[in-house]
Amino acid sequence: AALPPRLVSQTPPLRSAEATTLTITSQTFARPLSRGRLAVLLLNRGQKTAKLSASWAELGLAVGLRVHVFDVIAQSAAGTATDSFQANVPSHDVAFVILEPEAGAPPLHRVVR
Repeated sequence: AALPPRLVSQTPPLRSAEATTLTITSQTFARPLSRGRLAVLLLNRGQKTAKLSASWAELGLAVGLRVHVFDVIAQSAAGTATDSFQANVPSHDVAFVILEPEAGAPPLHRVVR
């Protein structure tokens, strides 16, 4: 059975008392994939381009872990990242990447809390 993506973070953080008046400007979603990979979506709900990031702590990954980054939208490798991933995301747009562990590293879904 497929797992739904989980909300990892949003800006500003949601508090129940503010739920009816809060304007959310960004959200981060993550979902484990096959072969030990992790899909990460950074969503900019704001009115301007924003530099969004997802830290390994937010994603439940070990600090210091180095991963390969694949840009799903561009369909190309986007290098490696350690401790966080960041992207400039236009207004009302997304950055969508797949994080893959380096050879010999444990699958990312086993590291996620």
